Amino acid sequence: MYAGHDTQNGTTTPLTPTPTTGVPLLTQGLKSLKHILQKGEAYAIEHSIPAEQILQARLAPDMHPLLFQIRSCSDTAKGVLVRLAGREPVVMEDNEQTFAELYARIDKTLALFDDVKPEEFEGKEGIEVVMKRRLGDFKTTGLGLLQQYALPNFYFHEGMAYALLRKEGVQIGKLDFLAGGSSPAGA
Repeated sequence: MYAGHDTQNGTTTPLTPTPTTGVPLLTQGLKSLKHILQKGEAYAIEHSIPAEQILQARLAPDMHPLLFQIRSCSDTAKGVLVRLAGREPVVMEDNEQTFAELYARIDKTLALFDDVKPEEFEGKEGIEVVMKRRLGDFKTTGLGLLQQYALPNFYFHEGMAYALLRKEGVQIGKLDFLAGGSSPAGA
């Protein structure tokens, strides 16, 4: 849990990610994801590595490739909008095979957040959310969806994308992951 210090009265209060605060976390994550992917493409070009080798990279034979990791970040982010802001589901074909197609998918996902208003999430912390998963239904609240599924799942797949690119030799670091190569506030 995050802690915040109130300088007015000297107390420390928990700061919990909410549906409203989750939006900037996901959009920054998508921007950073695109940034590290662009570095991966530049590395492939510079070293004459086929793009497919990078995009199909896996850490283990039974693990999904980089392509899947990017799609999963996109699906998780847009799923938050559908379930918590009451937006219509946006279908993406999951057929991207090139860097350009993955950039377009990330951009399309980011565009979904362009006109989101905080009031779309008001009162959604306590709503019941049921997600149909391969292993069975996942039932939680709106806040639980964000805290127990969406953010951890998004960061898992973003972290896997980072790890796969590093495994392939792409020179990316912590700032690339955290802030898309720019210095985060307060760093």
